[in-house]
Amino acid sequence: MSVTKKNIYDLTKKDLEDFIKNKNLKLFRVNQIWNWLYVKGVTSFLDMNNLPNELKKLLDVSFSISFLKVKESYISEDGTKKWLFKLKDGKEIETVFIPEGKRGTICVSSQVGCSLSCSFCHTGTMKLERNLELEEILGQIITVKFFLEDWRKKTEEKIVTNIVFMGMGEPLLNYNNVINSI
Repeated sequence: MSVTKKNIYDLTKKDLEDFIKNKNLKLFRVNQIWNWLYVKGVTSFLDMNNLPNELKKLLDVSFSISFLKVKESYISEDGTKKWLFKLKDGKEIETVFIPEGKRGTICVSSQVGCSLSCSFCHTGTMKLERNLELEEILGQIITVKFFLEDWRKKTEEKIVTNIVFMGMGEPLLNYNNVINSI
């Protein structure tokens, strides 16, 4: 029987710090790991080449680096890209990337459905299924950046310049996970 490892994107920086402390490792490792995950976009702990092999192996047996599963994707004439992600429980969410000149915005969902009935929003016609977990919110950003190949670009050439919570759901009704994702 296989054990499902916790997705490292479900950890806050404090959670990662606690893990490192509990393993009696030096705290500067937290920033190194964080940089690999959120700046360089690695897909394997073994690629974190400034970490000792023992730490890379510990991370690899303790956590996974998981992206969201794409069910469908679309590209419009203006370059806007939309992904329909299928979550582990079978629920679906949308994430959109809007390019505009030298700017690029990812519109992130915070809930599956929505409990509000805003007249301007189609999601308001859906019932609220549940709040997204931290790994699902961050997973949208990480997965989109991976598909856009934004990780491999130099800082001044980055495609993603903005992230907004304008996808499915009302972000303030999933306050803790939204704040932790920020």
